[in-house]
Formats: sequence, structure tokens, C-alpha cells
Amino acid sequence: MITRSICLVLGAGASVPYGFPTGPGLLSKVSEELRKHSSPTAELLRGIGYSDKELEAFAESLYFSGQPSVDAFLVKRPEYLKLGREAIVATLIPCEELGELRSRAGEQRWYQSLFQFLDASPEDFDGNRLSVVTLNYDRSLEYFLLTALEHSYDLKEPEAAKALEAVPIIHVYGQLGRPHFVNPEGRAYLPNVSSDMVKKYATEIAILQQSRWSRCASDGLAQALPCIRRAGLVCFLGFGYHDANIDYLCLDELVDPKACLLGSAYHLGDARRKQVESRFHDRIELGGDQEDVLTFLTGHDVLGCAF
Repeated sequence: MITRSICLVLGAGASVPYGFPTGPGLLSKVSEELRKHSSPTAELLRGIGYSDKELEAFAESLYFSGQPSVDAFLVKRPEYLKLGREAIVATLIPCEELGELRSRAGEQRWYQSLFQFLDASPEDFDGNRLSVVTLNYDRSLEYFLLTALEHSYDLKEPEAAKALEAVPIIHVYGQLGRPHFVNPEGRAYLPNVSSDMVKKYATEIAILQQSRWSRCASDGLAQALPCIRRAGLVCFLGFGYHDANIDYLCLDELVDPKACLLGSAYHLGDARRKQVESRFHDRIELGGDQEDVLTFLTGHDVLGCAF
């Protein structure tokens, strides 16, 4: 059980072990898929009403933009906002594979380690003091924890979902539909997708440019800020430390002066590392540039630390 107040702040790298792309990886995948007329993503977007010419123009501009992510591109090219969000949804929903989520094969799979620290009987699970603020749209973490609770304690889904309420998982920029165990009208963790689903769930995600007026983002921010503010440890995992996200979450100002700040820094590079440390007023302790999320968590004893 995690009895100290910890807030995990997740970036795209945190979901990579479970079949999801990084920000640059998503940009490459979207642009490549849309340049193939027969790709599933292109077919889904044509079903919404886009022409091949429109998809090709978007894909070409995205690919040659030099931007690090689809979100960053859409900030520069707001005329593509609707298409960009729909392309993101059409690309990410097929990544929600239960087999990939539950597999024990492969490296860097850190959800298992997290659950081991959270592990407690259903009646005691609410003693955990962990919150998660994620910039990601996928729901892999909540579905993994739900499954782990069900099978560890032979719980029915409603019982596991009730226990999981103790660990708030807040999607700052929205998500690919509310989990079905939270909202009866929500979406299960399945890769099945249609053009109508793409249209629907694209309205439930936001990019940074929209955040000030998007309801899904403003609701997420309102929930996230208190979690960050009251945490004794704020830990960044798979996080890119982009200034826009730090500014939006007030991460360099909101954190309690007495709180510990830790962060993974996989492939960050020395120059960028110094910039991040300076942005956090030299308060943050970063991991090594070869430490993935799992290596960072276990090597720095993040979840077991006492303070």
C-alpha cells in the first residue's frame, strides 16, 4: 500500500510498453497511414467525409512540418484541428489491445510494479494515497489496475471498479471515451473502431491549443491541480518536459516547496537536461538518460520512498 502522498505525472513514454506510440511516433504513424489510400485510418476518415486529396494534404504538411508531435503541428495549423483530432483517435483506438495490456512478455512493463505497491485487500485499498495525472488519451493504466484487482481478489467488475476509485486517474486533455466501468455509456478497452466512433470520441479529447476553452481539458485541469498541489512527491514518468505542458499545469510553481520532485529522463540529453533542471529551479532529481520508466521506478525506489 502507498501511504505517502504521491502524484505521478505521465507523458506519452509511460504508455509505450503497452502498445502506444510516443509523440513523434504518433506523428509518423498518422502521416504514413494517411498517405496510404487503403489504410484502415484513411478508410475511417473517408467514412467521415474527407477526400483523398484532403487527407494527402494534411499528411504531407504534418510529415514535413518538423514538429515533434501532432499536437504541436495543430497549434501551428489550426485549420486542421478537427481532422487532426479525428486522425489521432482513429490511430490510437486500435492500439487498445487487451492481450497487449495483460501480457507479461517484454521489457519496461511498469504497471505490474505499480500494482504491487498499491496491492491491498479491497476493504483496505482506499488507504492508498496515490493520484495519477496523465497527459495521455489512452486508458491502459485504469484497465490494467481493474483487471489486476479482479483477478487478485476474485472480484466482480463493479467491486473492482469501486476499489479503484481510491486512485484518481485524471486525463488532463481528455481520453478515448470514459471507461465503461465508470460510465454505462462509456467505451470498453477494445481496438474496434468505426467512423462514427472516431467522430464521437474526437470531441472528448483536446490539444493544448484548445485547453483554455475545451470542457474536457478544463475539467481535467480542475481535478489535476489539487492532486499536484497536495502531493509530498511529484514524479514525472515518460514525460517530455515541454514548456507548454509545464505552463498549463503550473508545474514549476504549484508544487509544494517541501515536496520532492523526481522524473525519468530517457534519452533526454545533457543540454535538455540542464534546461529542465533550470525550469524547475534545480529542485528536480532526474534519472539517467538510459533509464526507461520501469528502471527509473525501481532504481530510485520511487513508490517505496518515505518522506
